[in-house]
Amino acid sequence: WSRGVLFFAATASALQAMSRPAVVVVGSCNEDLIVRGDHLPRPGETVEHRTFEACPGGKGANQAVQASLILGGNVEIVACVGRDAGGARQCAEL
Repeated sequence: WSRGVLFFAATASALQAMSRPAVVVVGSCNEDLIVRGDHLPRPGETVEHRTFEACPGGKGANQAVQASLILGGNVEIVACVGRDAGGARQCAEL
């Protein structure tokens, strides 16, 4: 796990300075890959895509975002993300 996961560390004083969140979500945080084509492929058929989109996703991330919208931002998330471009985007989005 240590090769593909980012770990965040903070000093004790920095942790004490943080306000206590109303909600802490422990869950998944991943990048959704959305491909759109003209039709679903039949068995063995290759279909070219019309559009491709990568966006933040994961049940935990989705719950944290919705809770934050309802509570005005007083939400934290605990999740593992990859040590790659997708993981960096997840951290930037949240």
